[in-house]
Amino acid sequence: AVNTTANWETDTEHRISELGYEVYVPRFTVRTRDWQRKHRGEHDVKRALFTGYLFAKVDPALDPWGEIERVRGVRNVLAAGNGPLIVPDLLIQRMHQREGDNFGLPYRRTLKTIAVKIGDQVRITDGPFADFFGLLSDVDDKGRITVLIDLLGRVSRVTNLSFDQIAGI
Repeated sequence: AVNTTANWETDTEHRISELGYEVYVPRFTVRTRDWQRKHRGEHDVKRALFTGYLFAKVDPALDPWGEIERVRGVRNVLAAGNGPLIVPDLLIQRMHQREGDNFGLPYRRTLKTIAVKIGDQVRITDGPFADFFGLLSDVDDKGRITVLIDLLGRVSRVTNLSFDQIAGI
């Protein structure tokens, strides 16, 4: 797992790929409004599922993974002990599979109500983080939910969840 400068995932992905590494940035599609004169109106945008993170496949015993840290846009390679933090292949495969259905995220958001409030413990019921537990952090005016989970030893935000993707505990 590689921590990048926020919103530089695509540029950093290309730079690391040029070094010969297999790189994956999970992305989801969302319909957004653009008010710039040239692009006025709604259009689809691909966004990184984890802003500021990407995954590079390395063999810590063979690959000089330290060269990734010198790539422009890389803040650091997440480490465990004396090597890079290894993300299980099964999790990466599951994200690849779910990317085709937009990670279970609704393309157009609908507003619903649920019986939990900010700060409550919730379980994510759908998507690549199904069965993860976390704290309900935010619900915006469009019904997008943010849950804080423990991932890779750090608190991570899972954003753009819908009400039907979480359940109170």
